[in-house]
Amino acid sequence: MVASEPATAAAQLRPPDGGWGWMVVFAYGLANIMIIPVLQSFGLIFKDTFQQINISATDASLIINLASAVGMTFGLFNGPLLRSYGFRRVAFLGGTMFSLGLMLTSSAETFTHFIITYSIIASLGMGFCNSSFSLALNTYFVARRNKAAGIAMTITGLGPILLPQLVSLLVSRYGSRNCLLIIGALATHIMVAALLLQPVKRHMVPAVEPSKSPVKPVTPPMIAKPVQIPVEKSALEEAYSVVDALNPKAESRWELDSDNEDDYLERQNFMDNYNIDAQSIYGFEQ
Repeated sequence: MVASEPATAAAQLRPPDGGWGWMVVFAYGLANIMIIPVLQSFGLIFKDTFQQINISATDASLIINLASAVGMTFGLFNGPLLRSYGFRRVAFLGGTMFSLGLMLTSSAETFTHFIITYSIIASLGMGFCNSSFSLALNTYFVARRNKAAGIAMTITGLGPILLPQLVSLLVSRYGSRNCLLIIGALATHIMVAALLLQPVKRHMVPAVEPSKSPVKPVTPPMIAKPVQIPVEKSALEEAYSVVDALNPKAESRWELDSDNEDDYLERQNFMDNYNIDAQSIYGFEQ
């Protein structure tokens, strides 16, 4: 009985669906603001530098596309890391690698240097961050997951709007290498965002227990007593009464005015035929 009590208590807890989860939403948006626009603006930053160090457009395209491929490929190995170390540590590692990779790329002079520092180190950091922050968001929210994801994506959308303006300003004032060095320093904020990903077990809330109100007994419906409906006179009886009412009148019309027996029988047969016709009119026959 003692061993089952912790399991019972754990079963009665659920993710907060809010509370500290909104800080996780903010951390998710902050990390994506630094990651996604840098990948989109990398060609803009090093456009002139690639020409100076004799890197062709094909090589530049390979550097950028290889970074995306490496980040997505190594995403297959993020699952075991997240299960072993948790999303907070993996996100902190990813932020460190991404920031360090950008800083090292700022001094790159060769194609191989770009591949190692940007396409591998920075790209792996990007992959670790994406998986970690997504897992944290889905862990903290269940019922309000769509709302939380929508807010996080809204914050993320500010990055592609604001960062290109900052990149243009930094490149014009400090050059492409110093620009990337400054952006690498700004990317250290990803580590701050990773520290906001506290373990969800610290913020679990009691689950809503089902109603324990007693079940009300259902009373079977009352069966009404049979009601005796007065039966009206049938059509057959009405017809007989009509015929009976007609017979005296018919007989009164054929009073005998002579003592002739044949004349009497003829008149009696005519009266019987009249009765039969009257009975046929009312839907029955004798």
